[in-house]
Amino acid sequence: MCVSIPLDDWRRESDSDTGAYAATRRISGNPQVPQADIDRVAQISENAANPVLVLGPDVDEYGGWEAAIALAEKLRTEVYLGSGEYSRMPFPPITAVSVGRSARRWPRSASD
Repeated sequence: MCVSIPLDDWRRESDSDTGAYAATRRISGNPQVPQADIDRVAQISENAANPVLVLGPDVDEYGGWEAAIALAEKLRTEVYLGSGEYSRMPFPPITAVSVGRSARRWPRSASD
């Protein structure tokens, strides 16, 4: 799992809550993210103005489709495929339609 931070965000002061959270973060070498961690990311992301998921081929390689779909549904966010050529699709292709270029909201709205 990777959390991407906008470049201009590095110029902002963090508050004490953010610093305290960073000090308690967990790093895991397990390629299959536990459901509790997915729930935690979703909880943190609920206050985000425009959350998105950017996924790569390891999501499929390590059996993460269901977890990625669950997280996208929980966040009601857009899903993008990372740039590059993949032999494995990181998300259902009817949802993320163009590698690194466009996305569909998941779940897709009736107007799509």
